[in-house]
Amino acid sequence: MACAGQLHVGDVGSLIRVTVTECGQPFNAQGGTASMLFQAPDGTVTARSAQPETDGRDGVFVYLTQEGDLRVDGPWRGQVQVILPSGTWTSDTFAFQVAATLNPVVTAAVGARLRVPVASRGGVA
Repeated sequence: MACAGQLHVGDVGSLIRVTVTECGQPFNAQGGTASMLFQAPDGTVTARSAQPETDGRDGVFVYLTQEGDLRVDGPWRGQVQVILPSGTWTSDTFAFQVAATLNPVVTAAVGARLRVPVASRGGVA
């Protein structure tokens, strides 16, 4: 169990929501595909398929954590990469914290939600 914004080692089904903007406006990713890149405290980077929350025009992307995603506690970083027919773009990074658990084998939270502040789209990848 977790409240909004709280993630723990081993959490499965936690929603990570990121809003990507360009010049203060939602980044239109309609018709594209997206990935969320996650960097663990040990520097390991993992790419996961992300989905637009609506039709992609509002710049909001979501990912539900799966077993094995949140394997270590500490400060994590994330980034959204969008691929459109016209090119590939990468957002600025966002930060989030993963808390330790007493028993890392136990899946602590199902259905927790994490809201990430707006991240501006970075340069062309």
